[in-house]
Amino acid sequence: MSKVSNKFLAQVPADTLKGNNTGSTANVTDLTVSQVQTMLSIPTSSSPLSLAAGGTGTSAASANAAFDALSPMTTAGDIIYENATPTAARLGIGTTGQVLTVSSGLPAWATPTNTGTVTSVAMTVPSFLSVSGSPITTSGTLALTLSGTALPVANGGTGDTSFTAYAVVCGGTGSTTALQSIASVGTSGQVLTSNGAGALPTFQAASGSASLNSTSYAQITASTINTSGTSGILIYKTLEFNDFSGSYSTTTGLFTVPNTGRYLITAQSPDFDNFSGTGRIYMTLQINSTGTSFRVGPYFWIASSSAIMSVGGSGVYSLTAGQTVAFLVVTDNGDTLTVQDGSAVSAYFSITQVH
Repeated sequence: MSKVSNKFLAQVPADTLKGNNTGSTANVTDLTVSQVQTMLSIPTSSSPLSLAAGGTGTSAASANAAFDALSPMTTAGDIIYENATPTAARLGIGTTGQVLTVSSGLPAWATPTNTGTVTSVAMTVPSFLSVSGSPITTSGTLALTLSGTALPVANGGTGDTSFTAYAVVCGGTGSTTALQSIASVGTSGQVLTSNGAGALPTFQAASGSASLNSTSYAQITASTINTSGTSGILIYKTLEFNDFSGSYSTTTGLFTVPNTGRYLITAQSPDFDNFSGTGRIYMTLQINSTGTSFRVGPYFWIASSSAIMSVGGSGVYSLTAGQTVAFLVVTDNGDTLTVQDGSAVSAYFSITQVH
């Protein structure tokens, strides 16, 4: 045979199967999908797969619904746990106040046995705090306030409740003792000076500043000067800078040392003549009138009585507050010299405290 002549097997419609769903002998007919599902017991939304066949036994519209079909829970508050079988089991909700515990290896609700009653709550605080409302025996509030006692240094405080206004604050006498203010705030121009270990610093007048007390283009008061002994003091009468107020006298030619320290001193005399003969001429720095003298600058040699000479120099000297300093012109012959006309304006001195 080259073709199927059975009319029941020819030209099968789409989405159909040929078969017999009558339950008895009959001719083959076209079967729909629904008829095939029924004949073969295939699960559908209206006929879900049973639990025995591995399904949920319900037409679940969501995962939660499918889970609920399998869950042993029946009441709000139930918990699922694995029992000793082991099989999923239901633990019903406990009563108010019970806690979840373990009994014989399984979870269980039980009434707690370790209970008690608080009859009093009190609070203690460090001395820099105060507490009110303590103790509480029924209900209440504990309130904390600052007591006015200083927070100790060891706890991150200063150990003080007040300081002098604008004063410098220093460490205490020990690593954890209260901080302390220096005695005063000082005056304008003073500097904070260490007084060594074990003592607070203090404000003092600057001793290492470049304060200047000087004269420039100063004129000498006398037209002659006696170079014998200690009488030949140069007296400058014009002060251009005078930071050491009142320290230099334009009457006596004496500079009174204001602060103990080191001073850079420079001086220059006017031109002199009227020498009695050859010899040396030089300038000295005299301390306390008839006291110690230091030569300022080099010696100069008077070549003849007609020579015109001036002297001067500079140096650093250690001086004590209250000492007087004078500039003297000295010759070997003790001459009374004449100041050359016009040269007095070129004479000068300057004093600078450098330490």
